[in-house]
Amino acid sequence: MYVRSCALVPTLLAGASFGQALKIDLNSHFGVPSASHLPTPHSVEGQWNGVDTFSANDPPVELVGLDGTPSGVFLSMPLSTTAPVAVHATDPVVTGDNLALHDDGFAAGQSPERIRLDGLEDQWYFIMSFGPASIEAPTSITFRANFLSKAFYSYTGGWNAGSSASQWGVNYVSTTLYVEGGWLEIDWKANSATHDGVLSAVQIVPWCYADCTQDGGLDIFDWICFGSEYGAAYYRADCDQNQVLNIFDYICFGNAYAAGCP
Repeated sequence: MYVRSCALVPTLLAGASFGQALKIDLNSHFGVPSASHLPTPHSVEGQWNGVDTFSANDPPVELVGLDGTPSGVFLSMPLSTTAPVAVHATDPVVTGDNLALHDDGFAAGQSPERIRLDGLEDQWYFIMSFGPASIEAPTSITFRANFLSKAFYSYTGGWNAGSSASQWGVNYVSTTLYVEGGWLEIDWKANSATHDGVLSAVQIVPWCYADCTQDGGLDIFDWICFGSEYGAAYYRADCDQNQVLNIFDYICFGNAYAAGCP
């Protein structure tokens, strides 16, 4: 079950030198995950920012990067006139880093809560949003990185005891978005009147656009992937970010492919 707790003063931890890669743990009731914890294939090592309470009445707080140095990125919660409700779960099956990552967070009802990040470099990012692993918490997530580019997902909460605690669509979701104007917003809300919607943690990592398949290498399958997204008129196929899909997006992708990945 979830236990609602009193909000605490913000504690910012963090850490490793990956540009503006960021890891944010919301409500560190069980502590923050270890820097080496890699819950998903796209996770990166580095310390976490621990945020135990925040509201629109508080000034934006500068986060630190994976190496613990100031990132130039500022966190705010513009929809929260009061501190969001801090919740944590109790289930003896989920322990250690998975407990710290998944099972404490901020709750939302059917009206959304929002995290906003300002000061990001304009580029593509791979973004992960984590929810609870111990209980059901049907949650809708909206990622917004410019006024025309959005992605919508949801997770159910919980996990299967025979597998890793981090399961896409169960207790985390992910997307890629192009940040334009330096800001990123993540909204979350409950999918049900009888459950909290819960956001436990967020990870943001710069992403190589040419690696369409997100497998860490560049090959013909990335061209096939891009062609499929173009054919489906998927927002990510708008390589030149002019809100129109045409031959210039193929040229843009070809240039990105030729440039390779860092």
